[in-house]
Amino acid sequence: MVRRTSFNKRLIVLLLIFFGLFYAAFFLYSLQAKGKGDVLMTDARRLVPVKVKKVVATKEIEQIKQIIIETKDEDLKIFIAGKQHNQGGQTYYKEAIVLDMTTYNKVINILPEEKLITVQGGATWTDVQEAINPYQLSVKTIQTPNIFTIGDSMSVNVHGRDLRFGPIIESIRSFRLMNAEGRS
Repeated sequence: MVRRTSFNKRLIVLLLIFFGLFYAAFFLYSLQAKGKGDVLMTDARRLVPVKVKKVVATKEIEQIKQIIIETKDEDLKIFIAGKQHNQGGQTYYKEAIVLDMTTYNKVINILPEEKLITVQGGATWTDVQEAINPYQLSVKTIQTPNIFTIGDSMSVNVHGRDLRFGPIIESIRSFRLMNAEGRS
């Protein structure tokens, strides 16, 4: 019994050392990339680092359109980032332009009588809830963590479900989508 406890403690210590070295190596890799002017994006677990060309915080539709046109003219890849909580790095492209949508987060309109709110794609579920709280309303169906943007939720198959009210998508009346030519 004493030997097994000692073995378990040693195993835990070895695992902690291994993961500590792994994260230290990743941190040094990140510093090296930043020193060269590169921007390093990674998944939520920091396992899949990718160097991108630049990150642009978006605020206005015209700015988004312009970035789309520029990346197309320069034959660059573009990807859209919300809270960046993917866990496999599948949304990142090497040398791409990143559209950071978290600054495109305005609450545009609230119609409490209709129980309708209009927001930009970078607004989080927390933003929505805080906006409707004064009207004594709440979100009917929501992802369990409320830190994600509305665009995040929609882009990952709109998960989040309430047995009484169905999935999140049933709470979305409409949305605008911009195509590769910058038209919505």
